[in-house]
Parts: sequence; structure tokens; C-alpha cells
Amino acid sequence: MAVPLLLVACAGTYRATDTVASVPEGFRCDSILIAVPRDGSLDGKPYEGSGHFVAHRAAEEFSKYAGKVEIAPADLREHSGLLAAARGSSAHYLVVPEIAHWEQRYSAFDHRPSQAVINMSVVEVDSDREIVSTVLDGTSGTGMLVETSAAAASTRVIHDFVRDLCGGAGAS
Repeated sequence: MAVPLLLVACAGTYRATDTVASVPEGFRCDSILIAVPRDGSLDGKPYEGSGHFVAHRAAEEFSKYAGKVEIAPADLREHSGLLAAARGSSAHYLVVPEIAHWEQRYSAFDHRPSQAVINMSVVEVDSDREIVSTVLDGTSGTGMLVETSAAAASTRVIHDFVRDLCGGAGAS
């Protein structure tokens, strides 16, 4: 007897909470240095490489709009050091992601979505002024036909954040 197989896919949810209501006047996505955040963890279990993943995803998205995008050395985490590196590379903006929550679910059968929460700030290098501060919250879908990783959840919110920030700002 054949047993019908029902494949179910559920979409993930993604949201960004801006603490700066709009893109500052005169903002251009042109020259950017991106910090590498510490790896995310859950219940004391680190998710090795998640910090590099977030930095590289941000770099990939910003490179669609900016003429120059670089990633800071991974061991450079202090604000003053990052700012000096941004000035040294002639970057106009410093992007600082911080992984606040990284919850990886390994199976579509778990029925619990993966989640990535990333605090993302953009600092104007010349003035050392934070011009954008946002919480990106992505939850993966659950089901057999969707990507269920925290990486997938973070990819979508990073894409949307950069598109909303730079899409109307233009590139140099």
C-alpha cells in the first residue's frame, strides 16, 4: 500500500526595528568597513564561524551598492581600533554587527525555527557619530522544503536592512 507523503513548507519571519527612523540626509553607501562580530552562542554552546558569516553576508549585500567594502580583521573589536582601521582604509562608514541571539535548529522535523538576532549599527567615521542603530530579528521557516538554519534567517534580514538603507542612497 502506498502512503502519500505530505511535504509542508512554512515561510520564516523577518523584521527590523529601527532606532533611527530614517536614512540621514546626504547618506551614501559608498565606502564601508565592516566589523566581524563575536560568534553567536546559545546556552553556552558557541556557533563557530557565525560571526564571520554575518560579516561576509553584510559585505556581500553592501557591495551591491557601495564602491568599496572591506571587512576588518576578526580580532579587532574595540570601537577605537575599528574607527582607526576605518579611517586608515578611507572608509566613510563603519558597520558594526553584534550577534545578540543565534539559535540553530538542525532538522526540519524539529518544528522549532532557528533564530538570529543581530544588533546592527552604522557609524559615520569622520564624526564618530552613530547614524543608524537597528535590531534585525530573523526566524527561519519550519518544514521540509525550506532552509531552517540561523544563517538563513540572518541572510534575509541583512539583505533587507542593506536594501532599505542603501537602495535609495545610491553608490559612488
